[in-house]
Amino acid sequence: MYYTNHMFGNINYQKEVYNIFYKPTFELGLGIDFIRDFEDIGNYDIVIIPLYMYASTEGVKKIREYINSGGTAIITGDFMQKTSDNWRLSNELYKEIDELLGIKRDKILFTNICKEAKVSSTLTGKEYTMHGFFNKFSLVDQNIKSLVNVVLPKMNSNNPITFEKTLGKGKIVYFAGIPDEELSKELIREYAIQSGLEVFDLPKKVEIIKFHNREEDKLCSCIVINRSEQVIKLKINKLEETIDVEAGEIKIISLQK
Repeated sequence: MYYTNHMFGNINYQKEVYNIFYKPTFELGLGIDFIRDFEDIGNYDIVIIPLYMYASTEGVKKIREYINSGGTAIITGDFMQKTSDNWRLSNELYKEIDELLGIKRDKILFTNICKEAKVSSTLTGKEYTMHGFFNKFSLVDQNIKSLVNVVLPKMNSNNPITFEKTLGKGKIVYFAGIPDEELSKELIREYAIQSGLEVFDLPKKVEIIKFHNREEDKLCSCIVINRSEQVIKLKINKLEETIDVEAGEIKIISLQK
């Protein structure tokens, strides 16, 4: 996960990142590394860039190279984008990230009011809530696959909300707003499976933290945290037996022979 630390308006960024990416990812049994340099993204199947607020020429170039070579980048927009020194970007400075995403910035709104929309997933039909400033954008690149339909409020059908765009061998998944936890989990699960990653359908309050041997590129152990009130049974591909984890238990599981 490429992490940017900013705050604006009535959005608590640290809380949003935890709720919509950190929790769902660990509940799916997927590990997270936090990185601050786009040079480091090439070794990952999926890169999540939450609440991306400012564009840099080099950063956009690295994201484009990563996707073209087969990676999946999940990006959420803050829509009140600023440069790293907190100056609001001009339309000219937006250009590279807009071209990468395939969107057009219609206007800049100086507002801290967070808009809300009710959406339905095109994968499952379930309804979710999203909030953000997505009413300021429209699509110019039609080579995209919509991932949600807007239920309420009635909006221009060309307003980007959440979509998938193919680029080279890889994909961009773009949230033009902040999704709720369950929508985020649904889409992370889908793209993790598409990337060939092992995914667990864990109950709420159950998380897995994985540890890799970087030198051998092997999964060596994991920690299962069961904060629920029930015993869970866990089947891990590398183990023949099913693991029982008691309510309230933290269990360390070695995956090395």
